[in-house]
Amino acid sequence: MKNPIHVPLSILLGSTLAAFGIGYIVAPTERLDTEVTDSGLVNTTTTQVLTATVESLRKENKLQVFTYKGAAKVSTGTDGLLFIDGAQELNVPAVVNYYLDLNQLTLADVEFDESAKLVSVSLPKLQVGDIAFHPAEFAYQAGVVEP
Repeated sequence: MKNPIHVPLSILLGSTLAAFGIGYIVAPTERLDTEVTDSGLVNTTTTQVLTATVESLRKENKLQVFTYKGAAKVSTGTDGLLFIDGAQELNVPAVVNYYLDLNQLTLADVEFDESAKLVSVSLPKLQVGDIAFHPAEFAYQAGVVEP
């Protein structure tokens, strides 16, 4: 039987505290909530957080409004000798996303009807995103067509 390794408790505790301390020092310090500070009778200061998320949304500035899932279908036929004809069909699934470019919105596109308490927004034209084909899920048929 092999001798078990004995590690003093002080070494285990010390290494655990050292790892915790290093993790605390190198961890990001950005806040993960909204902080509201009251600085008087009617003065409140709201600090928004998750700035990385907000900034990425501002940079992207697109709103996905529709996703089409369909397939691209391609077929071909051949005339063979005498009465033997052939046909092939390929069916490849695809996804297309449609977006609104929010950079095109201005205050002129927004109207507010005070009496009806209604906000109307004129939206820009839809933009077609990339077409994502899924060739791993394709369906293929080939055969002989008889008259």
